[in-house]
Amino acid sequence: MSAVSAVHVVTVETWIPHDTGEPRTANNSAGAVPVTQPTELNLVRLSALAVTFQLVTCQLRANYAFISESLFASKSDMYTKAIEAWHICTETLGGAFWEFRLSGEDWPELWDRVHRELVFAKGQDLHFFMCAPSPAEHPNLEPAIPPSPACANVSALLKEAVPITLDHGLRLHGKLLEIRSAPRTAHYALGGIDADVLDRLLASVKTRAVAHEPSGDTPRLRAAVCIAGLARSFHLPRVFESLAMATRSLKAETQLFYVLDLQGRPYEEFNDAFAALPPDGMVLYDESRGTGLRLPQCQWATPGHVHKLFEKLRSCFHLITAAEQEQHERFDWIVRLRPDFEWLAPIGNLREFDAEQLHIVRHWSSPWKFYDTTDFFALVPRPHLWAYFGIGCPSQRSLLAAKMENPCFGLLCNATSCVAQAECVLQVRLQERNLPVESFPPVMRMAHEPRCHPGDRKCLAGWRNLARWPFETF
Repeated sequence: MSAVSAVHVVTVETWIPHDTGEPRTANNSAGAVPVTQPTELNLVRLSALAVTFQLVTCQLRANYAFISESLFASKSDMYTKAIEAWHICTETLGGAFWEFRLSGEDWPELWDRVHRELVFAKGQDLHFFMCAPSPAEHPNLEPAIPPSPACANVSALLKEAVPITLDHGLRLHGKLLEIRSAPRTAHYALGGIDADVLDRLLASVKTRAVAHEPSGDTPRLRAAVCIAGLARSFHLPRVFESLAMATRSLKAETQLFYVLDLQGRPYEEFNDAFAALPPDGMVLYDESRGTGLRLPQCQWATPGHVHKLFEKLRSCFHLITAAEQEQHERFDWIVRLRPDFEWLAPIGNLREFDAEQLHIVRHWSSPWKFYDTTDFFALVPRPHLWAYFGIGCPSQRSLLAAKMENPCFGLLCNATSCVAQAECVLQVRLQERNLPVESFPPVMRMAHEPRCHPGDRKCLAGWRNLARWPFETF
């Protein structure tokens, strides 16, 4: 279900240059979204929509409902806030997230009548992000805000939703609504509820946020990157080139460690990948032949082969600590990556991340309404190396305690006992150690191949239940 199907909307690839990641400032008539200009706004519908938007604003704590470049000291701050708003709007609220850029030509009355009230100059484009009600029921979420047909397409948003949002977000106290006008066009508009569109928008915003990061390359940082898992699509250029891009964006002295199951394929098949990402240490892990670190099968974790993930993470730990002992110097950060994920945006300068917290992709679980930890990526400060990479089979006591206090999507319980999926086991482990976790935006995706390799249970099963976390997990 897409909120952008009824009108032509400029795609990210069209209006975001590859060099800077910034929307073009030149007039782009092909990117303008026309809207019929009414003699006055539909006040009956607008009144009902105003109530809905008031709910959106309350749910988003005001500073997430409307994100404007004019309200921030830097573009980096704006894009960082927009990423947080994307997460809350699309997942917690089940709303539609949009990015707009309006000029004086799009809405002359705004500049003629109220520009003196605003914190940007006449002639300057108004660039903003906003959360709007979904035009229809979300297929996977119980929305916290009711759907509104008034938000069905870009034209409807410009005519009714944008004036309300701007008036509230810019604190104009009704002055914008008094002029009874709306934007005629939008030079740039992208968003809605369609998953692919939202993913591209998030990747674009994250790319721009990294491009405007204020930090340089000091102080010196060392990072260990462990790429662990089934090799799968690692040989594809779009995969290993994206991993190289993500690693370079760390702006640190980086060493690469691999714990790979090549799935019976020759090492030479991955020559290009290793040339792009030269290994500093490697463990070739073969599940079918029983090579690599071995841990006992877990009694209280599911599926039955989940301990193999724990084996690979433990191997990462041993590779990294052995390198530290040999070099007589610790790493500052540890990065956990998968070899079969394509990155759509850079990770970013490590100096921009809180070194007291783990940074992990988390997703909102609905209708249970809590955030869940995923296990395919992590930025781990060195003091928490063992807490993350030392993961092992959970105890029944830990899972029963989690059932009462810290639920997670993959925790399956009956009256007397519980079992947990790998992501839930990780979440329980971190919570038991009171480790703070900061959400990282999901700007990566699994890259599937057209064929399956031996021993790949998920691929051989047809990738059932693997479309979108957490409703359908990895």
